[in-house]
Amino acid sequence: MAVTVSLNPADFALHVMRAPTVAAPAVRGNQMFFDSTPMRLEGFATLQGGVGEAALDWKVGFIQAQWVETNWCSYRGAANTDGSIFIQRGRPPARTQGACRDCVDGSPMASVFYSTNPLHREVAQGAAGDRFPLVLRVNHTDQPTDSCPLTIRNTLTGKDNFLQEAQFEFFFCTTLSVQDPAGQFTHLLGVYWNTRWHYSFSQPGNRAQVNPQGTGATIGHPFRVGAIDPRFAPVFTSPGQVQSCNAIFRAAMAAFQPGARNRHETRTWSNFNVTVP
Repeated sequence: MAVTVSLNPADFALHVMRAPTVAAPAVRGNQMFFDSTPMRLEGFATLQGGVGEAALDWKVGFIQAQWVETNWCSYRGAANTDGSIFIQRGRPPARTQGACRDCVDGSPMASVFYSTNPLHREVAQGAAGDRFPLVLRVNHTDQPTDSCPLTIRNTLTGKDNFLQEAQFEFFFCTTLSVQDPAGQFTHLLGVYWNTRWHYSFSQPGNRAQVNPQGTGATIGHPFRVGAIDPRFAPVFTSPGQVQSCNAIFRAAMAAFQPGARNRHETRTWSNFNVTVP
């Protein structure tokens, strides 16, 4: 017999334990790194079923979607005749899709939850012998980062081009959700958050200058989830998504390779249109 479980607003909560912040870019070897501090959420849900009924395989966990990514960097040679390069990783064909479901490496996409690693405590579930009411507590942590080479060789001029400007933006929605033993999800509470970097660089020494309007991190207030935002609803719990955001992100790194469609080179200094592929 199917168990009927009620989910009352007083029986679940989502708390922002640590908001994300972004650090100034830093040189490590031949790369410029853009780091953030980990954000952390805590959530719980009390599942009210028939008193004493088995609560086996009811789950509570975090689901995350990324719905916006800006990802480009430009390079310029020491002299006008050394040329320029523009790398666009945030648009097709380098980035094969926009919105995506975010899962840690090693966590199967079919699970939908952000991480199924028990050490992460992102998912909790009723075990054999558990009865209703069942209290399940979970945590969520994420730390967006990115990097780009300091120098790229311009294939048109044969000269090194140096990092001139970079912009990275990652926008997410994370929900506290319940999954019943049949695999159906009920989304309880959600939060929107993001990390953003926009810097220009001068040579020598890779001195960084921040664009304060394009740099920072924000996290909103938890809200009751009704319908999933249509901007990422098709990927939120869809079993048809076979690539996580991490896999899509790594594949877009191919844009740095000579001849890639999202890599643009000129023989002289150029100001590129960053809105195009």
